Amino acid sequence: MGKRRRPDARSALWAALAAALTAGLVIAAVAYSGGGTARTKGANTKAPPDVVLYNGKVTTLGGPNSTVEAIAIRDGKILATGRSGPIRALAKRGTQIINLNGRRVLPGLIDGTLHGIRNSYHCFGQAVRHELTFSRSEALAAYAAKGAELEADTWIFTTGGWNVNQLDVPGMFTRAELDDALPNHPVRVQGTGFSGVQVNSRALELLGLGPGSPGVELDGSGQPTGRLTGAASSASARAIGTQLEELTIDEQAECMADFMREANRVGLTGWDDPGGNDPFDHQGRTIEALREGHGFQAVNQLHRDGRMSNRVVLHLTSFEGLETVLRDTQHAFSMIGDDLLRIGGPGEEIMSAVGGVYPLPEYQQIVDHLARNRWNFQHHATDAITQQ
Repeated sequence: MGKRRRPDARSALWAALAAALTAGLVIAAVAYSGGGTARTKGANTKAPPDVVLYNGKVTTLGGPNSTVEAIAIRDGKILATGRSGPIRALAKRGTQIINLNGRRVLPGLIDGTLHGIRNSYHCFGQAVRHELTFSRSEALAAYAAKGAELEADTWIFTTGGWNVNQLDVPGMFTRAELDDALPNHPVRVQGTGFSGVQVNSRALELLGLGPGSPGVELDGSGQPTGRLTGAASSASARAIGTQLEELTIDEQAECMADFMREANRVGLTGWDDPGGNDPFDHQGRTIEALREGHGFQAVNQLHRDGRMSNRVVLHLTSFEGLETVLRDTQHAFSMIGDDLLRIGGPGEEIMSAVGGVYPLPEYQQIVDHLARNRWNFQHHATDAITQQ
C-alpha cells in the first residue's frame, strides 16, 4: 500500500541479540550495578556454542548482584557463563563471537497480557508513539520523519499511551503544526487530556469534512480547528480501517516485524496475546475481535520465514458465550506450536459481563468445558463491583 522503511542489515550486535532472544536474554546499554563472582558453568562440554558474548555485564539473577562477564549460547539455550577468557575459549570455528564493549545483557521481559498481534493489521509502521517524548518539537519531528517513510496519503496515527500535558509546551498539536509536519499525509492523533481526536488539513480534505459537518470543531473565524468528535471522529477511524484493509499478509508481516523490533529494543522477548479489538474497523462496528481474515496470518508468516524475535502465545478471541467457545475449540488444539509461536486458548474474555459479573450457569459451563478438554484459558478480570 505505501512505501515502508526496511531495516538495515543487522549489525553483529543485533545478530547476537536475535540468537540471545531464544535464550530469553536481551542486550541493553545500561550502567553496571554490582560486582558478582565470575564462574564458568558447563565449560567442559564438547559441542561448541553458536554464539559467545563477552566483555560485558551479564545479569544472571542467580543471587544478589549476580553479574558475569560473558555468556555462551547453543541451540537457543545457555551453555555457560563466567569470565570472558574461559567463555571465549569455548568458541570454535563457526561460533559467532561478539564483543559487548561493556554493554549489559539482561534476562528478557515477558508480558502477561499484550495486544501485540493487532500491530500487524493496525500497521505499527504507520504509528507514532509518544510515551517517552517530552519535547513538543521532537514529537512533531517524529510525525515529519514518519511522513518521509510513507507514500503520500498514507494515514499516520497516534492511538494513545501519552498525555498531552507531558510536553514541555503542553496541549494537543494544532492543525497548523500537523500541517507543517505532514502536508501530504492525513494524520489522526489521540491523547489523554484531550477530548476527541485531532487531525490535519489533509485528513479533513480526504474525509470531506468542513464547516457545518457534524463533529467538526470551528475556531472564532469559522474554520475547522482539526478537533473531531462524534460522527466526524468515527469517520476518521473508518477511513483508516478501510485503508488498512488493503494491506496484504506480507505487508502486515512487515508491520508486525517493526513492532517486534521495537519490543526487543525495550527489552521484551515474549508475550501472551489475547487478540485485541479493532478501533479502526472499516464497517464502524464496536467489536472485540481480530480483523476478519487477517488475524493471526501475519505473525504466522513471520514464524514460517524464521523471523520471529519474540515468543508469542496466541489466544482465541471469544466474546459471545458458550456457543462461540464451543465453535472456536471444535477444530483447534490448545498449546500446540513451538517455543516461538504457540496456540493458547480462549481469551481474553469469553462472554460479556452483566453489572461486572459473568452470568451463571453459562460461565460455569464454559469453564467446565475447557477444563474437561484441557484447554488453556485466559480471563481478563475487571474491577467492577456489583452493588448489593
